[in-house]
Order: sequence, then C-alpha cells, then structure tokens
Amino acid sequence: MRSTLLTATLALGISHSAAAATWLTAMYGVDSPSCGTKTAPCRSISQAIANAAASDTILVGPGYYGDVNANHSFDDPGDEAAEGGAGCDCLVNVNKAVTLKSRDGANVTVVGSTLDVKSALAVTASGATIGGPQNGFTLRGASQHGLRVDGAASGVRVIGNVADSNNSHGFQVDGNGAVVTGNRAFQNVGDGFDFTGSGIVASGNVASANQQSGFVVLNGQADLQKCVASGNAQYGLAAVTAGMTLRSVTAAGNGFAGVLYVVSATGSVNGSTLLGNGFADGDHCGISNQAGVAIDASGDYWGSAGGPGSGSADLACVNGGGSSLSTAPFKTREIKVPVKPLR
Repeated sequence: MRSTLLTATLALGISHSAAAATWLTAMYGVDSPSCGTKTAPCRSISQAIANAAASDTILVGPGYYGDVNANHSFDDPGDEAAEGGAGCDCLVNVNKAVTLKSRDGANVTVVGSTLDVKSALAVTASGATIGGPQNGFTLRGASQHGLRVDGAASGVRVIGNVADSNNSHGFQVDGNGAVVTGNRAFQNVGDGFDFTGSGIVASGNVASANQQSGFVVLNGQADLQKCVASGNAQYGLAAVTAGMTLRSVTAAGNGFAGVLYVVSATGSVNGSTLLGNGFADGDHCGISNQAGVAIDASGDYWGSAGGPGSGSADLACVNGGGSSLSTAPFKTREIKVPVKPLR
C-alpha cells in the first residue's frame, strides 16, 4: 500500500514505494500523469486519485481545493477535475478504494464548490475512506450535498469531516454498510445527514443549525450512537419508512420533535436526552411516534426529573392507530454525550 500526501504549502506527491508518502500542494504542486513523488507533487486531489492505485493513502495538506480562482471553470492549473452535469456531478470523485486524509484537519483543508456541481465530494467506489479522527475535510458550498456516498458504493468510511453551507444536505449516504464517525454538519440548507442505505453505523456525529432536520433515515436502516442534533429548524432525528435505532443521543432545541418515527418506521430510543424540542411547531415533543408501531423509549431523560410532560419537560407524543411509546423507567438527570473537538 502506498501513501499519498497533498499539501497546500509543501511540495510533495504520490510515491510508488510502499514506505514513501505522496503529497499534493496548493502552492507548488503541478498536476501530471506522473506527479506524486516528494519532489514532484500533484496540485489537485483529482490528479492524485487518478495516479493512485486502490488501497493507496492520499494525505492532503492544508489549503483550498476546487475552482482555485473561482471563475466557474475547471480548466485552470490546479483546479479539480469537476464533472458538472454529468458523471458524478461533483467536484472531486473518489472512484477508487483509496484512503483520503488531510494532514492538518478539517479546519484548514477545504474542498469548496462554487455551485457548479451538485456535490463537493462524491464517493463512487466501495471500500473508500474519507478522513480520519484528526484528518478530515471541510466540504462547502455545493448546489446540493457536501459529501455524497453513491448507492453502489458499499463499506465506505466517513470520518472526522465537516459539511457546512451546502444548498441541500451536508452528508448524503446512499451506500450500504457505511461507517460514519465523528463528523459535523451545520448551517446546510437541507438536513445535516441523510441516510438511505442499509446497515449504516453512525457514531459521534453532530448536526446543528441546519435549515431542515439534523439526521434523517429514509427507506434504509441506521444505528446511531452518541450523536447530537441541536438547533435544527425541523426535526432532530427522523425515520421515514426506515429502521432507526438510537442509543445515547442528544436531541436539544430543535424546532419540531427531537425524534420522529413516521410511515411504518421502526426502532428504539434508549439512554438519550430529549430537551427543549418542538418550540417552532408548539407541540414540544421529545419523541413523536406516528409510525403505527410500538417504540421502546425507556431509559431516556426528558428535561425534568419527573419524566416526560412534567414541568417543562418534553412530551411523549403518539399519533395514529397502533402507535405507542414505552417511556418507563426514565432517567432523572441529563445523559451527556461527549463531543470531541475537531482539529
């Protein structure tokens, strides 16, 4: 397995030796079919992927990757090989099972779109990894999604990334068996996270201040653990004709219900905190079950030691024949979800 590094300030590139690294630079790299050695780095992520083999690691240095001079064309030196209106309709297409990591973290490594493509980064290859615990990217400004995992791409890992200010969802995960860990989605026009694949495991993610919902599971199945949905305009976490299992999550200050199950959705909510939700619609529901099934919501904290509906606590809301919520026993104190800072 080779290691590839991309950096905005150092001249590095793709190496073909097992022990060497490949770096890309925003200032000094030059794209070519042979770039990627330490002395001849690539400039764009797209060229690094083109030159890499499956199982290679591409390490990206700090900088801006995209339409470098913001002229709405992608034929200038250093621009990403965007596929606008065709193919992936994305800025960067991860079409090989590579590991794509930033060297210095999401705060200083930006894949930015200019609304000319639907996704800032699309993963179309099974087995690819995007980011790491301190090695993620910021994905910003796409006409739809910051990061999209294609439905044909299974077993993709998405770790430690930030998606903000995209015109639809921050993260759109359509592939099966994805692992989505430690990501942040905020101030997107759509949802923070949309999951339509099956067998998705999501942990340690945060969705905040999105104009729709924090997390939505649609027609698929996802297990969410230690995730936080706060201050989203609509729902905190919602399942629509889907399976959504929630463990140790926090839904706080969302405009509609903290958790929603609707249209034959199934699942459970355990060991979680539901606090201050439903202020926009006036229903004040911590959990709203409209799915026509029984939902186990035991072991949760509802905002008051007296349980759901006591004092200022969120309500346990049920609507529709066959819908029920089991809330006992409930917790009398907040169950805090630790959120690790991103570098």
